This record gives sequence, structure tokens and C-alpha cells, in this order.
Amino acid sequence: HYDPSARALKPDWTVIREAFETNVFGAWRVAAAFAPLPSVSGHGRLVNVSSEGGSLASMGSGAPAYSTSKATLNALTRILSAELRGAGVLVNSICPGWVAT
Repeated sequence: HYDPSARALKPDWTVIREAFETNVFGAWRVAAAFAPLPSVSGHGRLVNVSSEGGSLASMGSGAPAYSTSKATLNALTRILSAELRGAGVLVNSICPGWVAT
């Protein structure tokens, strides 16, 4: 979904949906399924894999589907962290740099 030649004003909705399904909804589904488990509560860890491309500070033009989906994942990570703090589950994201996936 990382296409630096893509432009936000010429959206490919299929690519955008795929990016959000993978980068946002997939992580959200995993969190919703695993966070309530008794074995996770109290000492669980939820680590999302994000990207500098999702950072508002370094976002520019190009790769809009990827960048907006990773920015949304970053927001979701903050929200989940706040919601699960009382349950003893630590939530964070990592930005490992360029990874050929």
C-alpha cells in the first residue's frame, strides 16, 4: 500500500480500503479479541507496528493510503493504551524503519 506516487486528490478507494483493513482494522480486531482474556489481564502487552509515515510531524505528499492508515493506527494505539491502563495491559507501537514486507 506504500505508493509514493499516489496522490490524495486522485484516490484509489480499493487501495485505501486495503490499507485500512490491514493497518487499522486488523490491529483493532486483535486488540478487541485478546485484551479481555484473563491470561492477558494484569501483565499483557499489545504492540502495534507503525511507521514514521504515520507521524504527523513528518508526513508529506505521497502514499496517502499508507500514511493516513498508519496515523490512524497511532491514534488507536493511544486510545487503547488509555483504555487498558487500568487492566494492567501496556500498549505501545514501534516504528522499525523500512521493512520489505
